[in-house]
Amino acid sequence: GFYQINNNNILLAGQQAQKVLPKNSLVIAPYDGDTAFLYQTGFSGWPIQIYDIDQIVKQHPDQKIYLVSVNFDQYTNTLIPKYKTIFRNTDYIILQLRP
Repeated sequence: GFYQINNNNILLAGQQAQKVLPKNSLVIAPYDGDTAFLYQTGFSGWPIQIYDIDQIVKQHPDQKIYLVSVNFDQYTNTLIPKYKTIFRNTDYIILQLRP
């Protein structure tokens, strides 16, 4: 039915984000544009990949910005060596995109 979550990892990643991220954070939670994952994090942000992260950081100078991803795809794997890992397990990762 409607609102049925078929990927438990987005629930778990969202719960972890709520535990470890500051309350006024912005989150990039790419999930093919589906806002369900972003909603599970409890934060405002973007449900798609953001390729110009520097621009987003400049547009939001007073907020911390994080990536929460349940996909270790090319997008996420490209960001992993560039940014600080806040949390990682085999199912999801949280990266700090603004120091």
